[in-house]
Formats: sequence, C-alpha cells, structure tokens
Amino acid sequence: MSYSHTFARSQNQLSEQLQLLELLRMRRAKRSHERLGDRSLERLAEQGSRCGRLAVQDSETLTLQFVALSLVGQTPGDTVAVALDKRDASNFTFVLATNRRHTPADEERARQFFDVAASAEMERALLLFAVGSSTRKLNRRLAKLKKVIGQCLPAVRRLAQRYWWPQNELRRRARELLPAMHAKFGEIRPSALYVKILQTLARAVSPSHTFLGSPSNDDYDRLLDILKMATFLLSTRFVSWMAQGKRYSDPMAVLERRLSKVAQYLMGAASLLEMKRAFPRRGEALPYVWAAVGGEPQ
Repeated sequence: MSYSHTFARSQNQLSEQLQLLELLRMRRAKRSHERLGDRSLERLAEQGSRCGRLAVQDSETLTLQFVALSLVGQTPGDTVAVALDKRDASNFTFVLATNRRHTPADEERARQFFDVAASAEMERALLLFAVGSSTRKLNRRLAKLKKVIGQCLPAVRRLAQRYWWPQNELRRRARELLPAMHAKFGEIRPSALYVKILQTLARAVSPSHTFLGSPSNDDYDRLLDILKMATFLLSTRFVSWMAQGKRYSDPMAVLERRLSKVAQYLMGAASLLEMKRAFPRRGEALPYVWAAVGGEPQ
C-alpha cells in the first residue's frame, strides 16, 4: 500500500502518522536505519486515535489539526499533516507534509497562514483564513453534520429524557459557552436546550447558503454561531454518553465525530492563540519546515 493511498484517507490519521514518523525517525537515528512498514505505522496511528474522547483533546492536537485545515487548500483529495518539532527547546518548529510533493502554492499558503497566526490576537483572523483556504472542506463537513442531525434527532430526544444530568455535565469549553447558549435559547433545562441547539444547527447549515472563500461580516457571524453551537454540544458529557451507549452507539458516534469535525475550527483557533503565547521562539515568526513523509525535512 503506498504512502499516498494510505495518507489520503483522512487529515486526522495523516497528522497522527506524521507525528509517529517524526518520533520513529528520531529514534532510528540513534539506533539503526531499519524502516517501519506502512501497515505497522497505520496500526500505531489507529491506536493513538482511540486515546481519549473527541471533546477533550489536548490543546496541541487541536492546534495541529487547525493548522492542517488552514493549509489544505481547495483541491479534492489533497491532505495536509502538521507536527510540532520540540527538539530545540528555544524555538519550536511546525513540520508540514502533504500526501503529494508540496508546490509553490502550498508554500505561499503556509507563509501567509503563519504570518496571520503570528500577528492574530483573536480567533476571527485565523477562522477567516481557514475558511478562505478550505471552503470546500468546511461546506462538506457542515452538510454531513446536517444529515446526521436529521438521522439522530428522534433518538436524541428520547435519550435526553433518560440521561442522568451530573453536576459536572459541562466541560470547560461548554461552561465558557453556556452564557451565549442561554442568551440565544433562554435558560431552559439541558434536555430541552440540547435538542433546540441541534435543531438550530440543522437549520443553520443550509445547502443553498454555503460559505464562500471571502465571507461577508454576516456570513462570518453565522459561521461563528454554528461553530459555537457545535463546540458547546461536543463539550458536554451528554454527547459522549450517547456515543458509548448500547442501542444507539453507532449513529451517536457518527454525530460526535461530525460535531468534532465542525467544532475543530473554533477549538483549534482558540488553542493556537493559547499555545502561541507560551511558544519558546525567537522574534515574532512562527517557524515551519516542509517534510517529505518518511524522509528528512526539506
């Protein structure tokens, strides 16, 4: 199986594989030049992807996913992976890879993104860049979310009535967004609130009103509203609970993944801003290099 075929499956899997490749490459330099087979690497990546729930991914993972989304471009089938090289403790470096040889257009997009990321103080600039770069991917993810909400909503209504609402039902991101949800929907009980949010999300994701590469202020506000609702729902324990249940586990696991694919934009942009302040780096630049998958950085 070729690297190109393996890595084209999904951005998340490619990101995990790139990080493993970098780790294994460094270890091999100390031990031997033995190469790891594609299938062995794939199994390691799959094991890594099962660690932890989608809503509680660490800030570094969310940041790397967001950078990859921002660099992927509009060509169908293109995939980007991002890792963080921490070997130089004074200057972390982003390591980029694609499922093909990177082009001058990829380089220009990366240069523009890291310029924006270095100067951004709010999520808006980062999100606008990501939308402009990956509009095709964003619209496809929103359409898939709309479809799965329609399939799952009847079961969600039933499960919400059976769920025992614990005191710590909301994780940090959901607690931060709860005032905005109450301002939008009123201070209603969680079982009704979550259903209303899902209904509103399904209506907000309209096939006839997709996002463009340069969204207007109104479009951006609509996008941010969608991202906040998806992030809030994903960050509740209710969604994870539904995905782990017996009767509806498969469709609810799909719903959880679809929410994650959309919430990824907002959570990733926020995580990048948080991490950027703590990055050990020289000057204002966010340094990056391109890596040939399975080889040395170029």
